[in-house]
Amino acid sequence: MAGVLTKKKIDTTEGPIFSKMVLFVVPLILTNLIQQLYTVADNIVVGNFSESGSALGAIGSSSAIVAFLTALFAGFSIGTAAVVSHDFGARERGALSRDTHTSLLLAVSVGLLVGTVGFIFARPILIALNTKPEFLNDAAVYMKIRCIGLPFVALYNNAAAVLRSVGDSKTPLYILTASGLANVALNLVFVICFGMGADGVALATLASQVLSVVFVLTVLKKRRGEPYALKLSLLRIDGGTAKRILKFAVPGTVQSSVAHVMNVFIAASANVFAPEIIEARAVASNIDTILSTILATYSTVAITFTGQNRGAKKPARIKKALFFALVQSVTIAIVVGQTLLLCREPLIRLFVNDSVYNVAEITRHATTIMSIILPSYIISAMTNSLAGFVKGLGHSLPPMLISILDMGVLRAIWIFALFPSSPTLHFLYLIYPVSWGMNLILYTTVSLVLWKRAKKRMASA
Repeated sequence: MAGVLTKKKIDTTEGPIFSKMVLFVVPLILTNLIQQLYTVADNIVVGNFSESGSALGAIGSSSAIVAFLTALFAGFSIGTAAVVSHDFGARERGALSRDTHTSLLLAVSVGLLVGTVGFIFARPILIALNTKPEFLNDAAVYMKIRCIGLPFVALYNNAAAVLRSVGDSKTPLYILTASGLANVALNLVFVICFGMGADGVALATLASQVLSVVFVLTVLKKRRGEPYALKLSLLRIDGGTAKRILKFAVPGTVQSSVAHVMNVFIAASANVFAPEIIEARAVASNIDTILSTILATYSTVAITFTGQNRGAKKPARIKKALFFALVQSVTIAIVVGQTLLLCREPLIRLFVNDSVYNVAEITRHATTIMSIILPSYIISAMTNSLAGFVKGLGHSLPPMLISILDMGVLRAIWIFALFPSSPTLHFLYLIYPVSWGMNLILYTTVSLVLWKRAKKRMASA
């Protein structure tokens, strides 16, 4: 297995845990932030340079749906991460090769299917979600172009999951840095030079996604001698490997999609408000994405550190890794959340200008949303780490059930039963801290029970 342990990978089964976690998570955070830059850059560019007053609202009206579709593949890549990290820790060379090739083919197949469905039904979905007429045409075009990019999103996420699960979190960072810069540059070209709006920034994102796939597949292909290296002659779906991946991918996808489906309904509920509130929601969402993206990486961290050490049968290191993940993520939630809240006005003005938008009203409503959401990320930080811990222990069903109960049932009751009796922006967004609080209670209980079982199994192995 000597070929697997090179300088580019971090083996979490040996050495100091805290410093290795920092080395692993920093590139991962930067990578995911750059990936989120696609949508953030879309909003900044159209908010400041597009002559169309509907572009920002159009992106805001469709962003929850696009985020939902994209989240499907983030959830799917959890299956790849869980399987690869375990096989890496267990030093299974043959399994690592099958993991890589099977996951890539599965991902692109699902990406094509979801992208096609989203493209065909983009306009009917937007109409069903109460999209305002002045935003509808631009929103439909934006969504259709983003759906074309979904197979590339799926392929990149799973290829990057392979690299991260063997400890290489830097390469995805370099790839997305390059493609992210290309995205910003193309945004400016399409909007300023060609006078485009939402369609222009969507095309820029699509081009950048294609570029990231070319880069990541090239990297995997050049990892000659590594068991996870991409070889076109080995591209096939292995039945046993596919079942192992889907064991985690399906629940992970359901878990991720349930929360995003509810976010779509929250967006639909917000669509009944004035256009300034819809625009404020788009701005606030782009700002709090900074923190949510950082904290979401700790789920991947917990999966990787727990999965590798479970494969190596080292329970003491698993316990320490979870503790460090909780400490780091909660600290970040407090520091970054408060910083974003204090700097909200200049941040909001990055997205809108006075010549096109009612900046004062947008700022007022965005502040309402951010004041509720940002402090609540302390709770979300803990649930992300615990969710990754549970998945790293080899359990995919409990997180799915928790997501259905909390993010699905509870939020549905809030939106469809409680919100109509108090239809205010403040009450609508209180669902986030309430549901995250319930999530934390459930994950804490499940983690304690599964950890006791896992320790017994590792001790008797």
